[in-house]
Order: sequence, then C-alpha cells, then structure tokens
Amino acid sequence: MSNSHLELVREVTALKGYSYRVWEYHASLSELTVRAYRLDKPKHNIHIVFQGVVYLQMPIHWKAGDLRLGSEAELREVTKKIGLGEFDPDKFFKADTSNGEVYVLGGVAAILRDVEPLY
Repeated sequence: MSNSHLELVREVTALKGYSYRVWEYHASLSELTVRAYRLDKPKHNIHIVFQGVVYLQMPIHWKAGDLRLGSEAELREVTKKIGLGEFDPDKFFKADTSNGEVYVLGGVAAILRDVEPLY
C-alpha cells in the first residue's frame, strides 16, 4: 500500500462502478471511513479512510456516484457556504449521485482492501 497522499487520491478517484456506504465516523478524531463495494465482486470491498475531515455531506448509502476531486469552483462554493477559508484542493472529494451530492473535505489516510466482515 502506498504512503503518498497523492497516490492514495489517485487510487480513490480511479475506483469506478462501486456502491458506497458510510462505515464509521469519529467526530472527535475527524475520521471518516467509507466502504466501497461492487455486487459483481462478491467478498470484495474497499475501505477509504479520511482523516482531518472538516466537512462532510452525504447520504448513508449511494450507488452510481464514484468519488472524484472537486473542481476549484466547486471547492470555493462549498467553503464559502460553510465559512471556511483556504482549503487544499487535493483534499476535496465530490460525487454526484441520485441521492444528492456527496462532499468530503479531508485527506485520504489509507485504503484498506477486503476488510472483514466480507458482505
């Protein structure tokens, strides 16, 4: 597994065709874990661990909306809305889903594969 934040970002944004579920959120640690899985790959899942999360907006579960880096314009819009100053664009993730827009402002700390329980 890679240690570089930008390599982890590339790995997250390369995921295609997954469904996603909020797996864990620790407000006191500013840590979010999102589980990515595909029905055509049984017993396979990926946990994306974000740290330093300062803002998140998402449904508990969504399909057909892979994470990508948001644009600078989208980042400006969100930071203005929440009253946040400058923010690293490599830590701004967005997904457009049928359940609404997903926003995560936080860095990717780890990507874990095939995490138990496998369902």
